[in-house]
Amino acid sequence: MKRTRRSVALSLSWILVLAAGSCLAAAAPEDFHLSRDTRSTLAAIQQDWSEWLAAYELNDGEAQDLALEGLVDGAAELGMKVLPELSLAAAVRAVESAGVGDRQRALRALEAAERLDPGRPETSFASAAIHRLEGSWGRFLGETARGYVRALGVPAMRRAWRHNLVLWLLTTLLLAGCAYVAILMLVRGPALVGSLLKALRRHLPVPVGVALILALLVWPLLLPARVQAVVLNWIILLWAYCVRSERWVLGCLLLAFGLTPIVLDEQRRQVGVEMASPVRAAEDARDGRLGGTVFGDLQRLAIVLPDSTAVLHLIADQHRRMGQCDQARGLYERVVEREPRNAGAWVDLGSCRFLGGEYGQAIESYRRGVAIDPDLAQAHFNLSLAFSELYRFAEADLALRRAQEIDSGRVAAWLKQTPRRAAAEVAAGLERSREIRRDLKASWVFEDDGAAWSSPWRDYLSVPLALAGVLLAALVGRFLPVGLLEERASPLVTPAAGWGTLYRVLVPGLPDLEAGEPLRGLAGLVIVCGLLLVPWASAYGYRQPWGYEPAAGLGWAAALLGLALFFLLRWRREVEF
Repeated sequence: MKRTRRSVALSLSWILVLAAGSCLAAAAPEDFHLSRDTRSTLAAIQQDWSEWLAAYELNDGEAQDLALEGLVDGAAELGMKVLPELSLAAAVRAVESAGVGDRQRALRALEAAERLDPGRPETSFASAAIHRLEGSWGRFLGETARGYVRALGVPAMRRAWRHNLVLWLLTTLLLAGCAYVAILMLVRGPALVGSLLKALRRHLPVPVGVALILALLVWPLLLPARVQAVVLNWIILLWAYCVRSERWVLGCLLLAFGLTPIVLDEQRRQVGVEMASPVRAAEDARDGRLGGTVFGDLQRLAIVLPDSTAVLHLIADQHRRMGQCDQARGLYERVVEREPRNAGAWVDLGSCRFLGGEYGQAIESYRRGVAIDPDLAQAHFNLSLAFSELYRFAEADLALRRAQEIDSGRVAAWLKQTPRRAAAEVAAGLERSREIRRDLKASWVFEDDGAAWSSPWRDYLSVPLALAGVLLAALVGRFLPVGLLEERASPLVTPAAGWGTLYRVLVPGLPDLEAGEPLRGLAGLVIVCGLLLVPWASAYGYRQPWGYEPAAGLGWAAALLGLALFFLLRWRREVEF
């Protein structure tokens, strides 16, 4: 079944990325204007991709290289650096070829995937899959580790990991807290039951008293949140029978239970924004990733945030990078009208005027940029270009020398760029994705936010309810017949002779609570529960934005290795003492 699902996933990925290649020339809506030259370049990219596929099927390496050069050059003409969907398609092809034993074609496809999107983690995972098919387990582990290291450099994946880490920690703490209360019931429960039974025996028969006590312990199972209600009920009942250190742990657990809904609600809002396609499009534009839906997503971003100057600036930079200065110019003018102190927008507006032959207006724009930021090397360098076009060579030389004083290395690179002596861009709008995420989060509306009993109101009541639980536990403790208040509980389980060490090693939490060390007991439960949850991290966490997923089973390997190390350390501690 797993192999079938994997094959289906590969096939679907292949179909989607093929469709993305054909969408490059048609994905932009009419509002996101594409010039004739831009559309021609996108059509050429689509044609080069078709030629690469044909050459790949014919195993024609020379034709593949020519088509690959055309793809890279086409993306560069649009000011973009990588073609992510086509890179994923090549990686999938590589794994498919390795599956039928064609190693040479697999390696060529893998090289193409790396060339189309350098440093992509999915390419390393595909390479790991190929080594696994070949039985090279050392290389498989190495490429898998390399893929995870690469993933740390992808902002979307780092954010998904951060959110999943928070979920894992919360889930671990909640599960360990429930286990802690259950073990505490085993340690302190006999005193509770004995005291209650002693008090009820004066008025009721023993069987009736036992039934009432059992009902008192399990009646929360009739409530909707069964597990949480049972845990809260047991905390209230056990409070008076616990020593001070145990009460501190219980109070902290109640506070953690109360804070969890608030954290999850805030995280839900963040993930809703960060994983939205317009936000990803803004980051793709910043990184020069030419995806099949980037233009449509950018236009949707402008619709969602119609008053955002950051969005205007980003889209203006995108138009300018593709050589569409007619569209970029109007957007830059709106940006500097809203933000007169935006030096980068003034300089890039001047570059649009410079390319249009309006050298006098370009000089004025560059001077506005210099007045705002005197250390902006692009402004001085572009001023030298504009002065040269007007044969004002003395001023041009002065501006160029000032640019070299600020950043000689970049000026040397600008002088060598093609076309020669082209205007240097600032492209500050492409770096405003964080600001765009913040604006989008502020305006984001969830379906339940307008309800009278919406999620935020409901969640923020959880902390007062948790504190009320502590007060209720203290009040109930004044009326319960307390029968055991000594500092240490008598052992609940008496191991057979020779099994004491094994019992203390293999049963985390219970021996520590019996020894009067609740914090160490909770810590042991947190470690065990956290390791046990690792294999299911993808099930309860937010899905990673993988294009090609890493090999399964790594979570189980990490969990088993961690558990083995944990119990080994416990064994050594017991042996030493």
